[in-house]
Amino acid sequence: MHRYFIFLSLFLASCASIKTVEPLKKGEVKATADLGGPMINFNGIPLFMPLTSIGSAMGISDNVSVFASIHTTSLMYKTFQLETSANTSLFRFDKSGFSANWGAYTFCGLRESKWAFYPYADINYYLHYNNKAHFAYFSFTSMMELHRKKAFDEPVTKRIIPHLTLGHRWVKDNSEWGLELKYLSFNKDNRNIVVDYIAPGNKGSFGFYLSYAKKF
Repeated sequence: MHRYFIFLSLFLASCASIKTVEPLKKGEVKATADLGGPMINFNGIPLFMPLTSIGSAMGISDNVSVFASIHTTSLMYKTFQLETSANTSLFRFDKSGFSANWGAYTFCGLRESKWAFYPYADINYYLHYNNKAHFAYFSFTSMMELHRKKAFDEPVTKRIIPHLTLGHRWVKDNSEWGLELKYLSFNKDNRNIVVDYIAPGNKGSFGFYLSYAKKF
């Protein structure tokens, strides 16, 4: 069961979009919902795994925001998954900027007392255009593998699990829609596993994600 739990935690760790790219304004709050996951071939049909999460973010200052979410799909597998992060503005220009997310995924097995912890960091570049609040962005994510062994007692050979993200946010006064395409775990071989991932070559998987946020 412990080996299955570690496998499940790695599988579910990529089940949401990047929560905060540009820091919120001080005191601003938003509730979020995500749908999406790795893309797979299912009987010859390309699909994305419909993994879900809900959460909320708050602006501590104009340069720092904090976020927390619960991944609801994990609960179906009797695993409590919590994601927490802080978003920090690094550089701001007229219509663009760089930011960083510092966070972690924490997993707790509800069937037995097993847990897992995966810290991560995102470096984001975002660009506003047409004098609107909408923006496109590119992100590089590094998630740390702290376990000595993977599922089924296989040794861990790579401590960094990298992701690339290309996304867009449509921003309105009280809401925000998001669309992301990810290239997940692009340093890991995706052959000889049960799921047929969609990816260029034999490394990683593409991921597709939709998000919605309500601002308060």
